[in-house]
Amino acid sequence: MAPKIDPVTCANTSKRCVPLCSGFLLACLLAFALQIFFFSPISPDLLELPPVSHLPTNSYLQSVIKLGEGVLKDPEDVCVDAKGVLYTATRDGWIKRLQKNGTWQDWKKIDSDALLGITATKENDLIVVCDAEKVRQLSILPLIIVS
Repeated sequence: MAPKIDPVTCANTSKRCVPLCSGFLLACLLAFALQIFFFSPISPDLLELPPVSHLPTNSYLQSVIKLGEGVLKDPEDVCVDAKGVLYTATRDGWIKRLQKNGTWQDWKKIDSDALLGITATKENDLIVVCDAEKVRQLSILPLIIVS
C-alpha cells in the first residue's frame, strides 16, 4: 500500500524551498556581478579616437574603364596568366578570357553556377577554379576545378 501524502506538509515544504532557492540564486547573481566588476579583462578607460584627417576628395576611380560591364554575368574573381591574359569565373558557369582587342571569349563551360575563385598556378601552366557547388576536379588542361 502506498504511503499517504499530506497536502499540508507538501505546501509547507514548498514554501520553505522557495526562499532557499531564491536566496541561492541571488547569491550567484551577486557573485557573478562582482566577478565581472572587479576581474574583468576589459579596461573601463575611455577610447581616444585619432583626429579626423582633412584629405581632398578623391574621384579617380569614377573614371576607370570597367571591363566586362554589361557583358559578364556576375563575375566572381579574376586572374592573369604569365602571358598577360585575363581570366574570370562567372556565375553562369563560364570561364571567360579577355582577348587582346578588348572582347570577351567564352573559354571553358563548367556545369556549375557557383564558381567562386580563380587563380593561375605558380608555374603558370594551369588555371585553377574553385567550385563551391560540386567537389570535383576537371582534367581538361589547362583547367582544374577544386572545391
